[in-house]
Amino acid sequence: MSLADARILVVEDKALIALSLQFEIELAGAVVLGPVPSVREALDLLDAEEIDAAIMNVTLIDGDSYPVASVLQEKRKPFVFVTAF
Repeated sequence: MSLADARILVVEDKALIALSLQFEIELAGAVVLGPVPSVREALDLLDAEEIDAAIMNVTLIDGDSYPVASVLQEKRKPFVFVTAF
């Protein structure tokens, strides 16, 4: 599967991890939306932008990212959790 021009939402509150994910995703040819560090910002972005998939940390600065996952499920968009827990 090619990632060329895929729009990938990155939800991560640790700046170095977010930048690393952004770099790798862009290197694969995709467009990164974000990175955003909070549930609120992720939900706002989902309202404003069309995405193809998401990569999310579970624990963010304002709570767990499960509400974001719920919206992604409703929209039938694939996502993965990337977490140290």
